[in-house]
Amino acid sequence: MEQVTPTQAWGVSSGVPGNTVVVLKDGWLPLERTTDWQINSVGWVDGAGRDYLIAIMATGNPTTGYGIDTTEQVSSLVYGALGT
Repeated sequence: MEQVTPTQAWGVSSGVPGNTVVVLKDGWLPLERTTDWQINSVGWVDGAGRDYLIAIMATGNPTTGYGIDTTEQVSSLVYGALGT
């Protein structure tokens, strides 16, 4: 999961510098037709004085893009808050 296709490297890798190791798995599922998306991103972040596991799970997203944006905003906030 460390060798993720660039188009699928979103979520918990957001806000993380390029020299940091990120191992991740993302997922998405429409719960109600295509108007209620469940977006998940889980992974391990290691580098620049940080070493943590993170799981972000968001439901009630009107689109996949909205849910991905949400997980990326959360990831960036977490990475910044865990600074050394």
